[in-house]
Amino acid sequence: MLRACSRVTLLSLASLAAAACAGAAPPAPVCPAVPPPVAVAPAPPPPSEPYLRVRVQPRVEPGKVVHVDLELLSLAPLGPFRLLAGAPELLAHVTLSDATGAIEAKVTADGEGLVLTPSRAPAGVTRLSYDVTANTESPWRPLSERVLDDRFIGAGEGLLVLPEGLDDQVVPVELLVDGSFLRAPNAASTAGVGATHRTRGRPRGLRHLTFLAGSMGAAVFDAIEGHDEVAWLGYTAFDPRPVAAEVAGVRSAMAELFHAQEPPPATLLFVTQPRPLGSYSTTPRTGGLLVQLGPSEPWSAALRVSVAQQLVRPWLGGELRVGPREGERAAEGYWFSEGVARFFVTRLLARLGLLHPDDVRDELVGEVSAVLASKHRGQTNAELAALAKTDDTAQAHLVARGALYAARVEALVRESSKGASSLDAVVVELLTMARKEQRVLPASAWVDALARALGPDERDVFERTIVRGDEVVLPRGVLGRCYRAGTGDYVAFDLGFDAAATREGKTGEVVGLEVGGPAARAGLQAHDVVEADYRDGHPEVPVKVTVKRGAATLHLTYLPAGERHRGPVWTRTPGTPDDRCSDAW
Repeated sequence: MLRACSRVTLLSLASLAAAACAGAAPPAPVCPAVPPPVAVAPAPPPPSEPYLRVRVQPRVEPGKVVHVDLELLSLAPLGPFRLLAGAPELLAHVTLSDATGAIEAKVTADGEGLVLTPSRAPAGVTRLSYDVTANTESPWRPLSERVLDDRFIGAGEGLLVLPEGLDDQVVPVELLVDGSFLRAPNAASTAGVGATHRTRGRPRGLRHLTFLAGSMGAAVFDAIEGHDEVAWLGYTAFDPRPVAAEVAGVRSAMAELFHAQEPPPATLLFVTQPRPLGSYSTTPRTGGLLVQLGPSEPWSAALRVSVAQQLVRPWLGGELRVGPREGERAAEGYWFSEGVARFFVTRLLARLGLLHPDDVRDELVGEVSAVLASKHRGQTNAELAALAKTDDTAQAHLVARGALYAARVEALVRESSKGASSLDAVVVELLTMARKEQRVLPASAWVDALARALGPDERDVFERTIVRGDEVVLPRGVLGRCYRAGTGDYVAFDLGFDAAATREGKTGEVVGLEVGGPAARAGLQAHDVVEADYRDGHPEVPVKVTVKRGAATLHLTYLPAGERHRGPVWTRTPGTPDDRCSDAW
């Protein structure tokens, strides 16, 4: 049963409490000549295990900062204190001390983050406090800090300067998100709903939490699927409470499919921002999931698939990884961890009745469009992977290629087995192998499993489509008996400028304006300051752009339509009921 709340159940942390020593009692003012023994309270025993307390406190005055207090005890060397993302100049008012007094500390840049190095090793209980300047320039980024009068969003990567020596110790952890300096003090994090959260775990996970405070709604519920929590900062076009219940059910279905234990409690956070329709983002975080979206974004099929793709990560891309190990070449495995996983969750949602058959068709059409419209068509898997870290188009191409390849495999496995088997069998077989051997599986393990199911020719198909980047040819019956395959036009979505770079720029000037592109043809010029309203991924929906050019304000409208390509399309077979479409999944 759902119930609204703004608290989280607190676990016992008796081991964190330490009694203060009492001083000596004053001596008697007169006789006897031999004074009695002075009563002294026994000293408390030293703590039996390390612990960590963290307070995150957004402040709006005198400047927008996030104040952080840490108190910790480690029975092993702490080592340097590290912040994963942020520059030294964003850190201010740093104080470090232990039981013997203040400790000087040096802050230096280290890659994308920073390192705080104490002048001496702390002893006993250590306390660290500092301010982090909030980032107000890129509110869409999931790992940025945003402090306003009535809301705060922050990420552990940019807020928590934690000692490396405590990272992997299992310790009592107390987390407080203190919104008392804001107009609305409600708080939550992906660790749980409410201001305070206590648990036992590895502090390393705190580095990847998301924190919220401000005017928000929240719910905590228990069901057969387990314990789940949800919080939302800002208004959404849908009720987040039944959505959280749906998400809990999907997680349980995945756990059953993969022969796993019931998934642990999870917290779903929704944060609304001024975004065009379709430009939402879903980001996996420690303990849950962060969804950033516009206030009018519906709980659509595409958003369902995006959320479910994050939910499946503990298994596909987590326990089961296919391809190179993590590192510089990790993106060469995106075809599986992102692409195959996306197809997999789309089909699972359809089985659960959460997607209409037409939603499944539209998802497949979207993947075809992503490949046909890509400027990287024909590039190899290795070439795309090298670009994926900084090029969203290359990453989308990798995902779409893997999803289309998985759709092809699913259709052929079901056809060859006359419906007795599916892609599930291949994935579960490999997952069992990965668990047993506790390693990342090479692509050859995937190919071998498919060769057993479909024959040795699949080795050559994998080499051509995934490794070399040839077109994935889909069987005509890939969507089952409900749809007829044909050929049609695909129009690329093209704004004619780099929307993300323009949005994140300090001046608002248009970035990446394409010479002769849709925006330039509509009249947009270099150095124009723009605000664009568009439907991401929909070339048929006009873009409305407000342009400031010197003292003038202009309004432009155009279609974000790029190149046209021919590709496969599917139309619904007349008179076929929805329940007959299940033969495709």
